[in-house]
Amino acid sequence: MNYLAIRADGDSEIGYGHLVRSSVLAQKFLQNGYQVTYLTQTPSAVSNICPDEVETFRLKSEGIEETLLWIKKHEPTIVLTDSYEVDTKSQKQISKSPSTLVTITDDTRFKLCCDVNVNGNVYAPELNYDWIGEKPQMLLGPDYLLMREEFQHLATKTPPWRDPPERALITFGGSDVNDVTPDAIRAFDGFDIEIDVIIGPGFENQDQIKDAAESTNAELNLLQNPDDLSQRMFKADFAVSATGSTVYELLATGTPIIGIPQSDNQRPVANSLSDSILQCERDELRESVLRLVTDSDLRRTMKESGEELVDARGIQRIYSMLTG
Repeated sequence: MNYLAIRADGDSEIGYGHLVRSSVLAQKFLQNGYQVTYLTQTPSAVSNICPDEVETFRLKSEGIEETLLWIKKHEPTIVLTDSYEVDTKSQKQISKSPSTLVTITDDTRFKLCCDVNVNGNVYAPELNYDWIGEKPQMLLGPDYLLMREEFQHLATKTPPWRDPPERALITFGGSDVNDVTPDAIRAFDGFDIEIDVIIGPGFENQDQIKDAAESTNAELNLLQNPDDLSQRMFKADFAVSATGSTVYELLATGTPIIGIPQSDNQRPVANSLSDSILQCERDELRESVLRLVTDSDLRRTMKESGEELVDARGIQRIYSMLTG
């Protein structure tokens, strides 16, 4: 049987992006008859985010030793890593196995020692990569973004257009590591707009969010990890978001974005998307909301730019390359 092993983790501290995007590949391979196992230190997060059909092997310690033993025992066809724990030395050790090694990366912190490297970020083609041995197959840029099935579908649809805007969305990924959601709620005080506030699975600031909602004069829907998030993105006239993996989903649905970087590795995304999002800091939120509410030309330009940049067909391209 063909076998895919995925090394990835996710929690409130590191976020859930590694699991979200790797789960897209997991689903595609499952649909095509592969057995899929996650090698992870966070099995509960895998259970919450990844397809039910995947198996899970819990890694009891950091380091590569347990992963190497598992690979030697099971001999998977493909090993996929989406983890900053898998450095150059670890890649080199995995590469000694017969498995095809695929790495998903966001930057160039490590020299590569793999068969295929995937970086779907908009800035990826401009980075300077280094590797050991033979050059990997490089799949770079938004054509190789890993988007969930619902976004693949919505990217082919035309989102609604309303002027003035009637619906907005606030989303800061799975964990809101900098506690920005309450400030984003307050930025809508007094606006005649219905706002969906997304509370991710790793949020630890729900009391602060409720306090902000109670003190804000706006129509707010507080939603705990909703199953229809993609549809709510599609229906929103604009969104306030972090600039991690969620920003690409909003681009795919043609949703204008006020983008607030939440970490150093999110700033290159925001900077590279200067024509497609309105980047701001948390103390500029109110001003940015007012600007998008009143500037329909800016919203339309951002909508069209996002739709053109992200077609959400990256999974088909990657799967065809790995199995063709």
